[in-house]
Amino acid sequence: MFSKGRRRQSRLPVVNLPAGIKDAGLTRLAAHYAEIDWNGLLNQATHVDLFFAYASQWRTNHNEALRSLAKREGTHLRVILPDRENEAQVAQLAARFSASPAEIVQRISDAERTFAGLSRDSGPRATVELRCTSAFPVFTYYRFDHRCIGVLYTQVNKRMRVPAFECERGGTLHTFFSDQFSVLWALSSARSLDQA
Repeated sequence: MFSKGRRRQSRLPVVNLPAGIKDAGLTRLAAHYAEIDWNGLLNQATHVDLFFAYASQWRTNHNEALRSLAKREGTHLRVILPDRENEAQVAQLAARFSASPAEIVQRISDAERTFAGLSRDSGPRATVELRCTSAFPVFTYYRFDHRCIGVLYTQVNKRMRVPAFECERGGTLHTFFSDQFSVLWALSSARSLDQA
C-alpha cells in the first residue's frame, strides 16, 4: 500500500510538467551556464540587470560584449554586488568560495572597477549603476530586456557544472527572479563608480 502510494505520488509531477514549464515561462534549461549565448544576449539587449558575487570569469569572457553594451546609445546597466565592507558577508563568501577574506574583497573590488570603466566609456544616454548589498547571494541573476537567467550556486566548495534557467517575462520563474532583484535593488546602497 505504501509503495503504491509513493509510486503514484512520483508520477504526479511528470503528468503536470508541461503545464508547469509553460507557466514558469521557461524557455531553456541549460545543463551548464557556459552553454548560454551570453554575448548574443548582451549584444541585443538595451536593459541589463546583473546580480552575482563577482563573476570574474564571466566578466572576462564577455568583456567586449559588456563594453559594446555600455557604448550603445540608450542602454541601461544595473549591477548588484556584495558589500566588500561588510566583514560578516565577506567571511561567508570566503567560506563558500574557499578563499581568504582579502581575496574576496579583491575580487569584488575588481568587479567594481570593471563597471566603473564601463561607466566612464559609456555612450550617449547610456547609464551604468552599481549598488552593494549585505544579502548573501544564493543564486546569480542576469536580465536582458524581457528575458532573464537564474544560475544556481552549489552547496559544496568545489567547481562543478551548475544549471541555468532561461525564462521569459510573464512566467513564474521570471517573476520570482526579477522580484528578488527589485527588492535587493531597493534595499541596496549605491556605490559611486567615480571612486572605484
